[in-house]
Amino acid sequence: MYLIFRFVISTVAVLSVSHYVTGFTISSPMSALFFAIVLGAINAIVRPILIILTIPATILTLGFFLLIINAFTFWLASAISFGVSVETFHAAFWG
Repeated sequence: MYLIFRFVISTVAVLSVSHYVTGFTISSPMSALFFAIVLGAINAIVRPILIILTIPATILTLGFFLLIINAFTFWLASAISFGVSVETFHAAFWG
């Protein structure tokens, strides 16, 4: 039940972000739900690997490189899912 609640909250957050961030578009609420599921899977699997591989850059930039990793995972989720388009790095960063 908790997992379904998290996906619903993520879907609502993604839908609200699409209204405020230019360059980030969603075609339907079902696309937003699928995007939230893909983003959750990427954050669980790929993001920890990226964080471990980029520890020197993260230390050198005092943690700001983690924002780049977050933008990359957001862009990667949009590339995998259908109906979601992230056109610029700026949109991925603020998304």
